[in-house]
Amino acid sequence: MIPGLVALVVIPGLGSDKPNMEYNNAIPLLMNEYLPNGMLGLALAGLIAAFMAGVAANVSAFNTVVTYDLWEPTYARAGTTTTTCASAASRRSGGSSSASGRR
Repeated sequence: MIPGLVALVVIPGLGSDKPNMEYNNAIPLLMNEYLPNGMLGLALAGLIAAFMAGVAANVSAFNTVVTYDLWEPTYARAGTTTTTCASAASRRSGGSSSASGRR
């Protein structure tokens, strides 16, 4: 918010109908006006890194939603049922010890 207010004061014509003078261009206009070439590249790299971090957070959130809301209800129950059936079959055939002490 602060850089936008500073841009309104120091960049004449910001917000007018002129090309590239929209309010969304406040930060790039300030960077172009006040940063030398090396610092401009560094600031641009920082903006790109912030964008990439936001995208990575969204991908991670999507993976979490798929895992907990779609994958787990569908496939975890099937795995539990299979394990339960296998355990019951093993107990009936005497393959493992049970609560009664039989083998």
